[in-house]
Amino acid sequence: MTLTTSVVRARLSTTNLTDLIEATVDLHAHDLADRLRTAHDAYPGPSTGHDLTAHLRKSRWDAGSSLAD
Repeated sequence: MTLTTSVVRARLSTTNLTDLIEATVDLHAHDLADRLRTAHDAYPGPSTGHDLTAHLRKSRWDAGSSLAD
């Protein structure tokens, strides 16, 4: 019974955390795009998201990353 309760609580906590992260990104995506000087419209769309991801990704395997050689 304890294991089942722990699994359910862990899943609910994970769901709540992902909801909070998504809300934070939604609130701050426009500011982040401004500060990184990424082209964007009045409301950030998928292209802004791709630009931000390419800029912030730590992988050198991404040719669009600012860390790429």
